[in-house]
Amino acid sequence: MLPYVNALDEMRMAACGGPDDFERVFRNTAKLYDHGAMLLVGTDALGFDPLIEGLGVHYEAYLIREALDRFSTTAKGAAANLAALKAATSNAALAYGLHIENGNQPKDDPRGFIKAGYRADLLLLRDSPMVEVLNTLKIDRVFKAGYLANRQMIRPECAAGDCETRQILHGLQAKACP
Repeated sequence: MLPYVNALDEMRMAACGGPDDFERVFRNTAKLYDHGAMLLVGTDALGFDPLIEGLGVHYEAYLIREALDRFSTTAKGAAANLAALKAATSNAALAYGLHIENGNQPKDDPRGFIKAGYRADLLLLRDSPMVEVLNTLKIDRVFKAGYLANRQMIRPECAAGDCETRQILHGLQAKACP
């Protein structure tokens, strides 16, 4: 079993304790990362308002990036962004056995990496998440199983490019991390 930290679980527990608990969680997340724990982004975004399916993943990656950038001794700046992106992609695939690395045999198509033999579910972004991790919300195209997905089919309210996720993104960017 791989040691891992799910940031939203930690943030939920810290929410009762105020800003000091958020800082404690950020420091502990960074310490665990610095000592080799695998960080994961999950889909358990209950308790965060407003809850929009999928947005919690982006926000959780942002929280991991903030924790590492502020308190890690090994991951700052772009390295913190990369660690947060891995937490949302390849680390999650490794932890949940969705990969074909090291002889693992998933029951469905392998995923979590961009390489031959893996399911091609990916987002094409307008701006690099290595510059700003919340650029993961600036989605240009979605590919599902290697095929370009129709944006209107996925979320009709976003077909014009101005859905509630974009409004929440602007609110998140305007606020400093707790």
